[in-house]
Amino acid sequence: MIKFGLLFLLVPCHSWAQDQKIDWGGKIWGNYLGKLDALTENHSELNAGGILKLKNSIDENIKFNFEGISYQVQSPLLSVPHKNLKAGELFSEINELNLSLSSGSWNVKAGQIITSWGKSDGLNPTDFLTGKRNILLVTDDQLTRRGHTSTMIEWLPDEGASPWSLQQWIVGIHSKTDVLLNKTLIADFVQISSPETSKRPEVATKISYAGQGWDFDYTYFSGVNKTPVFIQDSFSLFPLKLKLTPKYVRQNAHGLNLVKDFEDFIVRFEGAFTQREETEDSDYIKDPNRIDLIAGFESSLFETHRFNLQGVVHHYPNYELKEPTSQLQEQIQILNRFILAQHLQTRLGYLFIYYFEPSDLNQFKFKFSWLNYFHQEDSNLFTPQVDYQFNNNLNFQLYGLIFKGSSNAPFGALEDLSSIGLGANYIF
Repeated sequence: MIKFGLLFLLVPCHSWAQDQKIDWGGKIWGNYLGKLDALTENHSELNAGGILKLKNSIDENIKFNFEGISYQVQSPLLSVPHKNLKAGELFSEINELNLSLSSGSWNVKAGQIITSWGKSDGLNPTDFLTGKRNILLVTDDQLTRRGHTSTMIEWLPDEGASPWSLQQWIVGIHSKTDVLLNKTLIADFVQISSPETSKRPEVATKISYAGQGWDFDYTYFSGVNKTPVFIQDSFSLFPLKLKLTPKYVRQNAHGLNLVKDFEDFIVRFEGAFTQREETEDSDYIKDPNRIDLIAGFESSLFETHRFNLQGVVHHYPNYELKEPTSQLQEQIQILNRFILAQHLQTRLGYLFIYYFEPSDLNQFKFKFSWLNYFHQEDSNLFTPQVDYQFNNNLNFQLYGLIFKGSSNAPFGALEDLSSIGLGANYIF
């Protein structure tokens, strides 16, 4: 935190920033999580850090945006291939650093950019561009999203008066998602290296229409899966050592979002069909093409209560297991099966989210989400959360990440990592 604190000293004073049309702010946070089955033992995670945001309107058509994050994680529970986590080490990343220009019906943005595609709460199968910083084990999506180095050209016909819009993206350096691995499931002789970034650019297109009380968008994506596949790098018997490398595999995807507002409730649909351009020997199934669907509704009660119920489908149309050629390959396939949730051809489930959000300060807010897969398995993720807004800047939080289910399902394999956390957030 000392390094991040020094960064704040470099920020110009607020009065100077106002003269230069610079808006700045951010957040400082800290969370402590302890395992539910071992609260009194040394099985905990501590994460803390801060976000700094700068925005500058050079003129009405040119804007500059910066968002940087620094964070520290101490966790004996998890193995994360993207980071060689060491106690006390501070990581710094740039989420956003971009310049945007607008003229008439055209907008152009270039640099490090965060995008968030999809209209559903909790699960977004059409969010093809975004990677997540899952190692933080927090409920705040702002802290987990990673940016990507891109150029975006947007066309708004009739200078925005038309309901249609078009975005074209070219991504030079893609975003990445942290793969969470329970350390108890990995043998001591297994080493996992950091993944290499794909050198081929990504291309994405989004066509949107905003109607009266409804809207939809179609998205096309050609790039890499943000959650990598593990492939064998090297193996030796004396000493016994297996080195695995996470690889980002090429894929094409088509997505569709639809939202309809019926005043008393809102109906949402989000779906994606993903085709893999390449398969690896260590893939669990021969044809990893898949369909992901989310559909449901959202409604409010008495202004302060809101709930969301969505059905979830995760389906592989051509599900055929790939026969391993050795026990070693079989173990790698099992690992990939767990990471990519390929243990079943079809997973059916639902996501239920309830919010209690009073508008006044010094009141408790409550959120409870339950993601359940019930078809041929028992797999659950519960995330209860209680917030207390002390004032406009300071917020305290009590939350849980509770995994339950069968041992061969992704959530069930993480059951002994179920944790309860205490956190504080200061927004400036």
